[in-house]
Amino acid sequence: MKFTEIKRTERNQVPPLAPVEGKWSNKALSGIIRCAKVSHLATLVTIAAAGVCSTFSAHAGLDTFNGLNVNLVGDATIPNSGSNAGNLLLTPSTSGAVGAAWLTTPVSTTSAFSTTFSFNLANVGGIGNADGLALVFHNSGTSALGSSGGFLGIDLPDNTTPGGAVAAVLQTFWNGYGIVQNTDATGGPFTHSIPVGAPIDLSTALLITGTETVAYDPATQTVSQNMNLGYTDGTSSGSFPLSTSANFDLGSLFGPTMTMGLSAATGAGTTDQAVTSWTVSGVPEPGSALFGLALCCVSLLHRRRG
Repeated sequence: MKFTEIKRTERNQVPPLAPVEGKWSNKALSGIIRCAKVSHLATLVTIAAAGVCSTFSAHAGLDTFNGLNVNLVGDATIPNSGSNAGNLLLTPSTSGAVGAAWLTTPVSTTSAFSTTFSFNLANVGGIGNADGLALVFHNSGTSALGSSGGFLGIDLPDNTTPGGAVAAVLQTFWNGYGIVQNTDATGGPFTHSIPVGAPIDLSTALLITGTETVAYDPATQTVSQNMNLGYTDGTSSGSFPLSTSANFDLGSLFGPTMTMGLSAATGAGTTDQAVTSWTVSGVPEPGSALFGLALCCVSLLHRRRG
């Protein structure tokens, strides 16, 4: 699938702010990894809205979310109270907000993996439900943060490095979704998503909910996006599936490992954009302790058989 690059003229875009020195550094450690579930060579980590292994904070920085270590940047928080208590709130319903949560453990690009997350987009204000969220792959580090508005925080400061950012996006204000790539950190050309084809314009929805799975197969160099989307606009409600895929060789773009996470943004339209659950499944990153332990077990089995 080929996407067309267009110069941005979005009516909902807030002009990007220049990074301030120290804005994305010196974050306080607010959580430790408390839970882990390991099965043979596969790992499963889960972010959940509720659970016994959770450390919740109401500020950006390093945090633990039910066994998953993430770095929260920008406006992303894990509130202690309110309607989003315990959720990963990527943006509050304020204009020009942008937030992200990056996994602190690199993800291997040489092994197949998938990630599934559920989201709740509510408390709409301004000119409509905006702007959406994205599952992002990049190599700009776990403190990276892009622009607000329709960019969804994807135009990361170091996107001029090889690979830029590849993302599975849901653009609520633009009524689009798809697998896109951005290699411009200046807010210039942006690869747009494809039309959602929803029964309504998602920017008019008062509530959007969904569950999305993004998967990567290095054998076919394919990134796939599948989701079930629900909406309520005050007079009607419904749900429908969305599915697409695109060819990206993530290994060639980012090397043997990359950073993965979620980002979201608002503009003149505002929404509480919250992730209520998140799972990641796949094999351990080659440099991890789990991978080394697996190799050790294989070695012991080999010696016994010998």
